[in-house]
Amino acid sequence: GAYGLVVKGGTVDSQNAHGPGGAVAGATVTAGRTRTSTALGAIQAQSLDLEVNGSILLQGGASNVRSGATIADTSAAFLVTGQKNIRTTNSNGVADPSFGSLLVKGGRAYNNSGNASVAPNIRSRGQVDPSDLNITLDGIAVLHGGEGGAGTLVSSQLVAGDSITIATGGPASYTYTSSAGAVRTVTGEILLIGGTGSGTFGQGNVRLTMPNYLIQTSAPLTYSLDAGLGDAVIQVGRSLFDNSLLGYVIFAANEETRAGRIRKGLGEGDDLGAPACK
Repeated sequence: GAYGLVVKGGTVDSQNAHGPGGAVAGATVTAGRTRTSTALGAIQAQSLDLEVNGSILLQGGASNVRSGATIADTSAAFLVTGQKNIRTTNSNGVADPSFGSLLVKGGRAYNNSGNASVAPNIRSRGQVDPSDLNITLDGIAVLHGGEGGAGTLVSSQLVAGDSITIATGGPASYTYTSSAGAVRTVTGEILLIGGTGSGTFGQGNVRLTMPNYLIQTSAPLTYSLDAGLGDAVIQVGRSLFDNSLLGYVIFAANEETRAGRIRKGLGEGDDLGAPACK
């Protein structure tokens, strides 16, 4: 269809050796050990120059956890330690102005463990991470948070160490289904569709007022807030972890949970919402 590139997370249905019904037959149980199951969709590089004719879709998959001491991650991500240049074109002259767009969408997360404290271990994000990020689009930019229970990590994020520049091609309409099942249409050039923690942030998770020289956009941001969705976040001033995918999984989850506590006014020592892998 309109997509020139699709990067999507897969599906994880995870249960550790001691599930709700007791030990799994034949399983070897190691006390204190956490099972990590991932189905990541990722493009990983030192630097990235990407040009796509059509739209780019970066979307998390589906993560389901059935018991404690498990981590499930089906995020989709661009992991680039250096500069990123992303460009979309509409060289085919498709009449739809959304052709040539960038869509970053969170996936779905399900906590069927019966334990609310493991929610941050259930992840399905859409994320572009870091460092300098330059985006030039013939269409629009959409950050759309995913769906999950309380505490799960299903955000949509554009993250950079230093600066973010977003240039779009003009307004277009984007239609989606809210967490309550209602069909909504939002029109704009840079759309942030997500929870009440959505917005633009700097180092230390301080909220930035737009326009801002660290996050430069060719058009104002358009918000559509929905408390049942993951947050849609544009953030600068966040440094990288290490280059391994597993290192990224652990780092990004801890960082996002910590940021969520700060935005809610909780102290660093407060373990509310802290993932078990902390």
